[in-house]
Amino acid sequence: MSKKKKDEEEDWTKDKDVQEFLEWADKPGPWSEEDDKSYTVGGLSADKDKDLMKFQNKIKKREDFEGPNAGKGI
Repeated sequence: MSKKKKDEEEDWTKDKDVQEFLEWADKPGPWSEEDDKSYTVGGLSADKDKDLMKFQNKIKKREDFEGPNAGKGI
């Protein structure tokens, strides 16, 4: 990579608008500190209580008994 191209790529970090945006984005919100923390796994937000899995299992069980493939073990 040429030095000029490398310098152009690094310029965004010195941009005043970018710095202002990053400072704004890092400010804490109006909510409590407890609510300001998110639960993440591998950098992605996650369902700490696993409510989505509970819901999916509930739907699966219902389909096993009432769905078009009821009783077939599919």
